[in-house]
Amino acid sequence: MTPLPQTAEIVGASRGVGNAIAKRLLERGCDTVFCASRDAVRATGLAALRKDFGDRVVPVDLDITNDDSVAEAASKVATHTEQVDWIVNTAGLLHDGE
Repeated sequence: MTPLPQTAEIVGASRGVGNAIAKRLLERGCDTVFCASRDAVRATGLAALRKDFGDRVVPVDLDITNDDSVAEAASKVATHTEQVDWIVNTAGLLHDGE
């Protein structure tokens, strides 16, 4: 079996597939998972992960539609680690043509 990364960032980790991936990585021994979400602190899915895995889960506010938010999220991750081994993006945008 391939060893898991030490550090991962999951974009869109507050629910659904992103939350399930974050949980699975943590269960399999990933040291730190940065969980990025539009409102990471209030996201109930992230609260459940923090309850189960403690400080190994680092909530990161991230609005992928806002360049400043992306820069702030990158800066927060950089204050915690020099390297992110995996980035998983499960967030998406819907442009309605307007």
